[in-house]
Amino acid sequence: MSTRRWSSVSRHILFGIVLQLVIYSVVSTWWFGLNMWIGILLSIALVIGIRCLIAISGFLIFRGFRPEHEQRISLSVGQIVEMIVREISASIKLFFFYHPFEALLNEHDATAPIAKTQGAPVLFVHGFYANAGFWLQYKRYLSNRGMSALYTMNLDPPIHDIDEHAGQLAQRITEVCSHAGRQKIVLVAHSMGGLVCRAYVARYGGRYVDKLITIGCPHHGTILARLLPGRNMQQMHPGNRWLKELNARQEALILSTYISVHDNIVVSRDSAQLPGAREVVFNGIGHLSMAFSPEVQQAVLDDVN
Repeated sequence: MSTRRWSSVSRHILFGIVLQLVIYSVVSTWWFGLNMWIGILLSIALVIGIRCLIAISGFLIFRGFRPEHEQRISLSVGQIVEMIVREISASIKLFFFYHPFEALLNEHDATAPIAKTQGAPVLFVHGFYANAGFWLQYKRYLSNRGMSALYTMNLDPPIHDIDEHAGQLAQRITEVCSHAGRQKIVLVAHSMGGLVCRAYVARYGGRYVDKLITIGCPHHGTILARLLPGRNMQQMHPGNRWLKELNARQEALILSTYISVHDNIVVSRDSAQLPGAREVVFNGIGHLSMAFSPEVQQAVLDDVN
């Protein structure tokens, strides 16, 4: 099986955090004349604050681009505040802990022999500019409930063609099937990872896939993809040729799509829907909060058993 290593995302995030802290600290102490320790504290607060603003901005964009025909599911003021706080918390935990230190926190795959009574192994596939750290809580949740055949992977580099990521997934599926002694696996994918899995099935077929579960996947793209560079971002532009060709295919496998009505990244909700797929709808859960939602984790457990 693959050994643990620092993914590109881990290195990028750590370098970015250090660089921002150095720049902000130098500016605050040399330019504004602040005490060094006060400058460092303000720099830390600024880095975290920017992360919080990014999380909140998604909800504002979501409200502005929600289609008129979409069903409105209202939340109380308290529920809205709770949802935003959870999304900010998820963003901070992922980008300052789970993602940068994934190589230290994640075993990447099951190491013990897989019992014959164990069902199909589960391979988790992360989304854009993330890594296997996204799935740490899922692995803990499922393992505490008797599942041991749990595997992850890192898609590298982060700004890459989705079809190339599908090739990496094909290699990882071969590894997992060999290690687990199984001919089929369950794919659980978040965000862009769902498109990677579907691109894999389109290119290699689904003979090794028992079922596919996508969580917050932009099956028809998202307008937020226009804000970032990269080939995979272009492939997630709504209405682009690559997506149209992918969606014109019929996947010959069991497919479930988990949708949050209040997803702040997959804009609009229509984009997460996929004809023919079993649809599971959640309310009051942001895009990154899906990494820590017991409600979504329980749905995955029910689906893979």
